[in-house]
Amino acid sequence: MTAFLNGRGFAAGPGGVGRYVTEVARRLPGLEVLSPPAGMARPGVGQAWEQWSLPRRAQAGTLLSLANSGPSRHPDHVVVVHDILPLSHPRSVSPAFARLQAKLMPPMVRSAQAVVTVSASVRNELAAMLQVDMDRIHVIAPGVAVNAVERTRVQAKHRLGLDPSRPLVAGLVSSIPRKNSAALLRVLELVAERRKHSQLLVAGLDGPAHVFGRSSIRATSKTVRDLGPVDDLVLHDLYRAADIFVSLSTAEGFGLPAVEAAAHGAAVVSTRIPSVADHLGASAMQVDGVGQAIERVVSLLDDPIRRDEMSAEARELLMPLTWDRTASKIGALIGHAVGPGPDPLNLDAETRELSWEMS
Repeated sequence: MTAFLNGRGFAAGPGGVGRYVTEVARRLPGLEVLSPPAGMARPGVGQAWEQWSLPRRAQAGTLLSLANSGPSRHPDHVVVVHDILPLSHPRSVSPAFARLQAKLMPPMVRSAQAVVTVSASVRNELAAMLQVDMDRIHVIAPGVAVNAVERTRVQAKHRLGLDPSRPLVAGLVSSIPRKNSAALLRVLELVAERRKHSQLLVAGLDGPAHVFGRSSIRATSKTVRDLGPVDDLVLHDLYRAADIFVSLSTAEGFGLPAVEAAAHGAAVVSTRIPSVADHLGASAMQVDGVGQAIERVVSLLDDPIRRDEMSAEARELLMPLTWDRTASKIGALIGHAVGPGPDPLNLDAETRELSWEMS
């Protein structure tokens, strides 16, 4: 039987969902990709195409949707739900987007033959909020890859114009409300006052305006350097250079920035959210509020041995999470063999090894 891929997922752009679609799709060669015509991939119109045209074109086989959306009616639909934050945390997105997702997501999830999600915490939310049978929800974590060209922390600091002899505290900022970027910047500013030998660095790009609005949050303090929007290779250097990575997000489906920073060797300080606990456990310091975050970061700046211990613990935990494993498990659900396959977005090997979640 033919297996089809919902090609609208390739419009996800930079971020964890876009990375997921690219990495999984290129490992499932032979899927027939069904994409909206030019001009119909944009928000609103793209969802209409998914509901009406896509099911008819894919009616002869299994349909795989990798990017949090798909038709609400298809007899053999496997959908990947990365999070249900527009439903569980509606204020984290624009009111219009929350209303749209509240209308489209529940029937899509309930009618799917199988639902794949990225963490046990999202699985529990799906079961509780949308009354989905647990047996139909499969937890398959994304791959957590580091760049094939592995640099030392010293080399990465040099590439970013940093002093290799001074510890680096880093994070990502965004207009997305749940990323809690204003609190992150406040933590870094206060850490700089207490530990003047430290270096503070952030990077990030704003989320799509139609989802999160047009506000922007950037570092304004002279003590915190802001790289602004960066490509994946610079982001890789930031993760690798960081001695400590701070994430104060209030909600995540998977929490890719904190997890990938840990995979690169940073000691992670994160808010106490289920997705981080799912994947990093005790290898991350989980905190409640700005004050506690400052204390934990300062304690780690003073304790390089503990930083190294946290790094080693996290890397061991994350070692099994590969993109080959992710694609293999999804392929098994749709009865499709995994192979090397062409890269759907034609990315070079080094660039596609690293991405970040900003959606």
